[in-house]
Amino acid sequence: MHRVGIRRTRAAAPSALLVVVAWVGAVIAQPPRDLAGVERAEQAARDAGPGREGDRPALVVNGEAIDWADLRGALAEGAGRRIVEEVVLDRLLSAEMDRRGLTLTQDALDAEGRLLVESLDQSSDPSGRDELLRRVRRARGLGPERLNALVVRSARLRALVGDAFSVSREEVELGAALRFGPASRCRVLAVPTDRDAARIRAALIERAGGEGRPIDPVAFSLEAIRASTHPSGNVGGLVARLSPHDPAYPIAIRQAAESLAPGGLSPVVLIDDGAALIMVEERLPERGRPDEGDLARIERELGEGKQRSAMDALANRLLDEARVTVLDASLRWAWEAR
Repeated sequence: MHRVGIRRTRAAAPSALLVVVAWVGAVIAQPPRDLAGVERAEQAARDAGPGREGDRPALVVNGEAIDWADLRGALAEGAGRRIVEEVVLDRLLSAEMDRRGLTLTQDALDAEGRLLVESLDQSSDPSGRDELLRRVRRARGLGPERLNALVVRSARLRALVGDAFSVSREEVELGAALRFGPASRCRVLAVPTDRDAARIRAALIERAGGEGRPIDPVAFSLEAIRASTHPSGNVGGLVARLSPHDPAYPIAIRQAAESLAPGGLSPVVLIDDGAALIMVEERLPERGRPDEGDLARIERELGEGKQRSAMDALANRLLDEARVTVLDASLRWAWEAR
């Protein structure tokens, strides 16, 4: 067996840039919830204004006041890493904008807000997008202040990286092959060692009734959820469309998927971070030939993807180079444990 690299691991460090697209998949899987309480709380916060710490308690429980001092440590430990990172990045981006002589216009902020909503849902139903945005905000704790900060942060990053990202003909052709060419609906499971993979493979084969028998996708999915280090492990290892041309996966993974009939399970495939198993659920036929409109859309999306990657890289670089000294003990614990 040949050892090859795989580019995605579930254990990878999360991006500093809070891109909404990254968590939409998890949010839309949740059932709709009544957001009236959230909206009433937001209105109350707007009506009350910022106030000063110590002016009034943070909350009242059965008539007993709870002060901010009683909450600060737990809040800092629970959400401090994320908030410190956001605040630090906001300051760094503001300074970088000043250094380059750039300013944000209201048009740029409005456009960023529209991009945020469009990234959530491509449907033409505004009410559907609004509902999805409310659910995302609730799932991520994005009240009025953090939501506005997210839009400003993203707009600053976009202004700093610019929009001059060229896309080659070869990249467009590859994008068309990935989107329109034949592919496989499959499941991928990655584990730290080939011994782990072999043990899981033997258990799946035994459950199926022997070598060569179709593998139960539910059984594979449960194993992926339990043990896989691949990002798809959170959804049972599912890769909805794996193209034989997809450079995001090592060629050994793609070749294994190409060689399997639906229900088939691959041998153990060695990868840089351990070993992998692949099973194919369905062969997906070619979708036809892309027209000029399809190619233009692919080119635009590839350019936008390069811009997002540049924004993410800039955010990470600024954070890596920043000298951050966290004096509060609870915040320091959260920051150092990130």
